[in-house]
Amino acid sequence: QVITVTIEEGVTTIGGGAFEHCDYLEEVNIASTVKEIKWRAFSDADKLERIHFPAGVENIYSKAFYCCVGLKEITVDAENKNYCAEDGVLFNIDKTELIAYPANKADTIYVIPESVDVIGDYAFNYSKNLEEAVFPETMKDIGVEAFFYSISFKNAKLSDGIKEIKDTSFGACS
Repeated sequence: QVITVTIEEGVTTIGGGAFEHCDYLEEVNIASTVKEIKWRAFSDADKLERIHFPAGVENIYSKAFYCCVGLKEITVDAENKNYCAEDGVLFNIDKTELIAYPANKADTIYVIPESVDVIGDYAFNYSKNLEEAVFPETMKDIGVEAFFYSISFKNAKLSDGIKEIKDTSFGACS
């Protein structure tokens, strides 16, 4: 039963599925040398509540936190040149793409920032508490399974500017 993981200095990549289904994983300490976090690296780690990305992280693959139903907050070092977080939500550095919304974030309504024009694939998947999302007029694209299996989701205030709603974007919402 792995509860805490410390990625030591020198490690540059956390591979796909590296900590997938680590059901008891609560804490991950990522070394400053890590540059890449691959697909499903932490997926289904149900007890993981918070994760912090150091300044050197350059690439976080989609689905890195797929079905992390306990995740409440994502933070990013202020010196990171590729990613940032606001109110516990992960964005690319210029905040044009919302990458990951923690599945166990307490908020029931989320107003997506005006700068966002893309909701990334799997961004809100398995959200427990989110009931409503308000999309900015700048929104163009909602990714694959973006809100998939968001069990409390009831209302999407979509904007006129949306060009594409991808496969199962709102699939399995109650």
